[in-house]
Formats: sequence, structure tokens, C-alpha cells
Amino acid sequence: MKRIITAGLVLVLAVSCWAVEKKSRAYSEAQFYQNLALSANFGIGIPLGDFSDSQLGNAEVGGVGSFDIEYYFAESFGLGFRFSGGFFEDEDDPDLSSWVNNYQLYGRFLVPVEGRVRPFFRFGLGLSTITYEAEDFLNLGTLTSISDPGFSMGLEGGVVWRVSKLIGLNGGIGYDIAFLEDAEVENSGLNVGYDPSYFSVNFGLSFFLRP
Repeated sequence: MKRIITAGLVLVLAVSCWAVEKKSRAYSEAQFYQNLALSANFGIGIPLGDFSDSQLGNAEVGGVGSFDIEYYFAESFGLGFRFSGGFFEDEDDPDLSSWVNNYQLYGRFLVPVEGRVRPFFRFGLGLSTITYEAEDFLNLGTLTSISDPGFSMGLEGGVVWRVSKLIGLNGGIGYDIAFLEDAEVENSGLNVGYDPSYFSVNFGLSFFLRP
């Protein structure tokens, strides 16, 4: 009887140690502190305001993408650089399209909850330009014009799912605005005349490295 009780206690202890070790390993794999992250995101962009109805174009729903490099100085906070862009065709003119190019430094706050899924909020500031492409312009080929740079801002909220120590999946809803109303468009003698802005729905993949 004593042997059975002893064997049972040993089994319970072994299972408990295994469960604690597994939980500890899972938690360590979900940690962000002192991790360097490289991320790529893609999604759809929904133009807003004058960007979807202006004298220089009526942008329709398009595609967006971004590349991030980010370092987590704390378990719940990271700083990074994001290059992102949105491509939008014109609703009325199939030969006209525009690219919004954003270069931003940002901070990301992760909600300090236990587990592999972390809600986050991201706030970025930087510079942006807009590039216009007109195909078959006056039968001379494609004309490309880019604006002077202007101040820009980006906001995003979403979640990061730390699938493993190396890989994470993320998704979010963002808002970007480039203050380009007074920025000059080259070769046109015109200003942009509005501030390109759009909502976006993004999904992406992250790789976590520990220096």
C-alpha cells in the first residue's frame, strides 16, 4: 500500500514539474523584452476625405504594405522604424494611380497580460510623400510625379500572437494621414491640395531575434 501511495506521489510530482516547466517555457517564448523584431504586413486601404474626392484624383480602395524593424526595451514597450505605402487607383481614370509613402518612427505599447496573445497600440510620426503615375500621358508614355515631403502620423491597434519563440502573427486596424496640402507636385506647378489619409486593415508575420 505504501508503495502504491509513494508511486502515486512521485507520479503527481512528476506531472506537476512537467506542467510548471511547460508553462514556464511557453511564457519565456512569449516574452518580448530585449527582442529585435522584423515584420512585414499587408492589407487593404480605405481612402478618406478629399483623398477619395479631389481635383487631383478620386482614390478607390487599394492595397497597403509595410516593413518594420523594432526593438523591445521593456516587456510592454518597443521602439521601431516603419516604411509603409499605400497604392490607390483612381475611380474615374483607370490610367491614374497614386502611392502614399510613409517613413515613420514609432512606439508600440503591449498590454501586459500573460500568454502568447498581446493586444497592442502603436503611434508613429515621420515624413510622407505622394507619387502620381499617369499611364499613356498625352501619348508620351507614363508620367511619374512625386510631391515634396510633409509631416505624417500613423495610429494602429491590434494583437500580436507569439506562435513560437521565433515567429509571431499580427493583425490590426490603422489610420495614416500625410499633411501634404501645401506640398508641391513636381513638373506640375500645383500643390497636392489635400492631406491623403486612409484606414487600413493589416495582417503580417514577425520574426523575433535576441541579440
